[in-house]
Amino acid sequence: MGTERFADLTSCYYTEAQTIQELWKVVKQCNQVVNYATSERAFTPQQELNIGIRAFKELVIKVKDNTKMQNKFGYFNGIVNNLMDEPYFDYELLDTF
Repeated sequence: MGTERFADLTSCYYTEAQTIQELWKVVKQCNQVVNYATSERAFTPQQELNIGIRAFKELVIKVKDNTKMQNKFGYFNGIVNNLMDEPYFDYELLDTF
């Protein structure tokens, strides 16, 4: 579910499947495991998708503003991490994703 929706959005800007897959992989890798016994992650798949979409929109804005970045995946990783850190301690904000 999440992968397809993320791919639909990102394919409007990036046409290479490998680029889209790498961006989604960044989102998946940033979603930390919080319970190793059950492999439960910090964010639900829906929250993960919403964070990924929001992060991608921010990336596109930065690219269009000609923001200097050495590596778009590294820059995207930073955006995703910031978004995941923000609501992690604020459960009311978490519900907005």
